[in-house]
Amino acid sequence: MTHLQNCITVVLQKKLILAAHKKSIENADNLCLVMADIDHFKNINDSYGHDKGDTILLNISAAIRAFLTENDIAVRWGGEEFLLLLGHTNQQQAFAKVEALRQQIAAIKPHQDFPELTVTMSFGLIEWQPLASLECMLQQADAALYKSKHSGRNKTTIATGQSSVFNNIDAVS
Repeated sequence: MTHLQNCITVVLQKKLILAAHKKSIENADNLCLVMADIDHFKNINDSYGHDKGDTILLNISAAIRAFLTENDIAVRWGGEEFLLLLGHTNQQQAFAKVEALRQQIAAIKPHQDFPELTVTMSFGLIEWQPLASLECMLQQADAALYKSKHSGRNKTTIATGQSSVFNNIDAVS
């Protein structure tokens, strides 16, 4: 993918995410933002090769797609990171859904050539506050993901929303 294609993809993803947020506000629905990252993916690429890593990414993507409802959105957010929006879902419901997905991913065989290989994911989630910007929510979900990664991986952490970024909430346009 070229740099231009990457830039266009990011712009389209952001528009899709902001449109979902706007719709959730208009309908007074809950919306949760989830950052997800494949644990130790660099080691997988280094040990098994990038072609096998790509296959694993496709298999994980398929598991995520199968998990989604018609109210949810998932986009690849970076190398091995995914961003999920869970519509009509509050924080407790999102945690239960993400935990089910996390356990499902840990149970799948991600590559047919390596049946002994297991892949896990770490997650950070936050319920999107109506007046908070995408950047603010991403920062919070990413901080929760970071906490999952640094407290043992293969976990889901809920962002507390007690960070200083909430002191300067900017309205979504």
